[in-house]
This record gives sequence, C-alpha cells and structure tokens, in this order.
Amino acid sequence: MTSKALAAAAAALVVFLGGLLSGCAAGQGTVADAVETLYASASVSDVEAATRQARDAAILEWGAEEQVIEPFSATALQSAYAADADGADEPRYGAQTLSFWNYYTEFVDTVTQHLRDGIRRQLTEADARAYYDAHPEDFAVQDSMTVRITEWEGTRAVGASELDIDADTVRMLQEADDLAISAALALRAGEQVTVDRGDGRQALIECLTRESGGTYPFDDVMQAAAVRAASDIFESELRGRIAAAHP
Repeated sequence: MTSKALAAAAAALVVFLGGLLSGCAAGQGTVADAVETLYASASVSDVEAATRQARDAAILEWGAEEQVIEPFSATALQSAYAADADGADEPRYGAQTLSFWNYYTEFVDTVTQHLRDGIRRQLTEADARAYYDAHPEDFAVQDSMTVRITEWEGTRAVGASELDIDADTVRMLQEADDLAISAALALRAGEQVTVDRGDGRQALIECLTRESGGTYPFDDVMQAAAVRAASDIFESELRGRIAAAHP
C-alpha cells in the first residue's frame, strides 16, 4: 500500500473511530453498549441487527470468561486493526483489504469457533454417541432410488431417461442437474412432480422405487457427531446467556 493510500485509510479510520469512541463514551461502558455503538457506526440497521448485537455481546462476554480473549474493548480492536492496516512489513491476513466492520465480524467468528472447539474437547465418546442416537437423520445414508425424468417442451415430450440415485451417484447427478435431482430426492415411491425449467420447458419426475439407505456406522461419523453435539451445546448455552441479559 502506498504512503498516500495509507494516509487516506488512516484519515478515514480516524473519522470512523471518532464516532465510535464518542458513542461508547455516551454509553454505560458494557460490552453490549460497545457492540451496539459499533453496529450504529457501521450503519448496520436491518431487521435482524438487534438479534445479532445481542448474540455478539454474549459471545464476546463468554469468550472473556473462558479466557479465549481479553475482556472486549472496541478501542483495543481498533488499535489492532489500525496496526495491521498501517505499518507492518508482513501485515496479518486481511488487514489491508478488510474494512474495520469486517475485521470485527471475523473477530467474533474466531471467538465463536474457539468456544465451540473448547466444548468439543470436553465431550466424551459417550456424548457423541448420545447425539448420534438422538439424531439419526443427521447421519442418514442417501436412499437408493430409481427415477424417470421426462422432458417436455410445451405439450410435446422430447426425451426421457431413468436414473439410479444412491450415495455414490447423488452428488454427481446434482452437479449435472440440481433442479431435477433435488426435486426427485423429496419424492417417495410412486410420487411425481413437475418442475419448470423455464422458456416453456418442464421436467416430469417420477419416483419408481425408493429403498432406505440406513445410517452410517457410529465409528465412521463419531467426530462429526461430536462436532454437531458441541454446536448444539454452544447454541443452547448462548440462548441462555442472551435470555439472561435480556429478561
């Protein structure tokens, strides 16, 4: 980055940080205040902003409790961003290309992942097994199906084919024709559906046969089960923290 570009970036950052700091000074100094002011300074005001603010604040407070991060400070994060974007010979990832807002959101994502990983490390094989047993749909093997797809242009059939869909072929078939295959996967044996391909073309999809694929053996998916269990625990704890902060 040229010195002129750096100067311009620094000037813009000063304006942004000035607004953020003045907003924080007016608040009560809590993490929630800092996050709310940051959202306002970044002009984030969509209908889900308040929900995301509450989630961010709870994550940052939780991260500090678990010593994943130091107690959150907008000014400290701003200083880190300015240092990364300004003078290092080897700036850390994204510092010269990310806005401060994106820098902040990546920071929250990183704290989130550390918290999930911490939960995952505490889980036992029995915990993973309990999740696996309670959520068989998460570990289902693709059913074996035979479907017939008839292509129509207006009122004229222009071609038909039969496809065998199973765990080995489903991804390849979806890459080739996601519209039709995704519709086929929702059908039971004997059912049919018509999908519109546009420009007067339709595809009639008939499910001729369907057999359950069962579930993957626990040993094959134990790590995936543990990750999903950790994510569930994380979200449950986070909901409780948000509820406690917003009774």
